[in-house]
Amino acid sequence: MSAEMILQNANVVTVDSEDSVHTSIAIEGERIIAVGSDHEMERLAGPDTIMLDMKGRTITPGLVDSHNHTCEYGFSEMILDLRYPAVTCIQDIVDKVREVTLSKPKGTWIRGVGWDDALLEEKRPPTRQDLDPVSPDHPVILHAQTPVQVANTYALDLVDAEYEPGYDGQLLDHEVSYKIRLLARDYTVEECKEAILNAQEALFKVGVTAQKEAGATDTMIEAYRALHDEGRLDIRSFLMIGIHNGQTTVELAIEAAIEDSPRTNCRHSVIHNNLPTDYALRKETAMGDNIVVEATSAYLYFIGDSYAGSFGPNRSRRLIPLKTLMERGVIVGNGCDWNTCYINPLYGLYGAITRKPRKGVYGDQPFGVDECITPMQALRTYTWNSAYCMFWEDNIGSLVPGKYADLVVWDKNPLTADPDEMLDIKVEATMVDGKWVYKA
Repeated sequence: MSAEMILQNANVVTVDSEDSVHTSIAIEGERIIAVGSDHEMERLAGPDTIMLDMKGRTITPGLVDSHNHTCEYGFSEMILDLRYPAVTCIQDIVDKVREVTLSKPKGTWIRGVGWDDALLEEKRPPTRQDLDPVSPDHPVILHAQTPVQVANTYALDLVDAEYEPGYDGQLLDHEVSYKIRLLARDYTVEECKEAILNAQEALFKVGVTAQKEAGATDTMIEAYRALHDEGRLDIRSFLMIGIHNGQTTVELAIEAAIEDSPRTNCRHSVIHNNLPTDYALRKETAMGDNIVVEATSAYLYFIGDSYAGSFGPNRSRRLIPLKTLMERGVIVGNGCDWNTCYINPLYGLYGAITRKPRKGVYGDQPFGVDECITPMQALRTYTWNSAYCMFWEDNIGSLVPGKYADLVVWDKNPLTADPDEMLDIKVEATMVDGKWVYKA
């Protein structure tokens, strides 16, 4: 049997059970048929085999994001980016809202994401009193990097919210928050399809070949299905149904569910698992393969300054305890959780390896280094482990014979690069099913 394509003279990081590294990989159709030395793979070359010299480039499995809001990201060009350092003070936020009101028809939504009061000069959140003067004719909702939102008066009045005159617009009432968020995201199926395609293209550029849509609405699910039927959904997608505003009555404590219906290998997801107590860690360990943890190590970078200020030095050192979880045998996947973090997985790898926050308001190492993991362990969280979280480990997550040919070509080796240079590493090419879906 000859290969359709052979990538040789490479640094092939397989993420197999032994973390093997080879120099060549052979592909036939959608699947990997062999990995090994250049000499070994040349034996699989036929007259029509495409031979590609990778010039020493590092190849890893395609990255698997176990927790993202992918469709929402696809709308990001319509959403104000309020992250530091583009925004350093509340006046910056007000100015951005004012500017967009000039181009949007009256009555249309203005949305923004990413403000962080820990990084703002005023050290406070924006309020409706800040927003109202520049947006009297538009409903506005601005999401923080944490699950907090602020709305202007126009938006509050659309859902008949009751509030005192001095109310600052922070959406602490969950019912009001859900109503406003649902109104602001009242997309059509066709709009969602276009957003998913936008997100797919962006994710391929950063090496993500598979993802879990964390909280899909009925409209999103219909859009994903339509794209799949049309043959346009190239990114592997696992859909987690969203619970929005009481539209479902399903409620589970994981342990109770396992006790009620005993079985093994359930892989219930403990999402984020940011600050587990010792008691929770013991429970998670005891549940074995009935649970997985879907962490977001990029939080350490993007909202680490806010966390450090809120939790203090003792609790901060227990934040996102990746090393402890992995030493106890818990499978830990990783995801970006846009819009809190950027979609590039390198931020998650950087956070897991260094545990350094973006600005260092409380020092550059407020979380200590006890829970740091190695670059290889970090890569595994974003490949095989995340695939395992979605029962996909037999088909993706490592570069071994029989699995789909989903892979990434990097301009530098993310496993040996200086951590301070990691965020500058670029993807040169991405492959899914043996086909190039992105080339720089």
